[in-house]
Amino acid sequence: MTTITFQIPDNELEAISQLINKKGGTLFVSTKDKLSKKEQASLNRALDEAQKIKSGEAKALNFDELWDE
Repeated sequence: MTTITFQIPDNELEAISQLINKKGGTLFVSTKDKLSKKEQASLNRALDEAQKIKSGEAKALNFDELWDE
């Protein structure tokens, strides 16, 4: 795979994300808000998990599983 870095307007993020996902790519989001590496890694893991749930590769937790104490 090839890694490309470019800047896009915030309002185009969703459209670009969908295009990249349809083509089998992975989107790594970086903002000007200066997130820590730990926060950025967490967001990337969350995005990956959301993509897997959306594509059916992973199962989302239901409400009872989230609040099972």
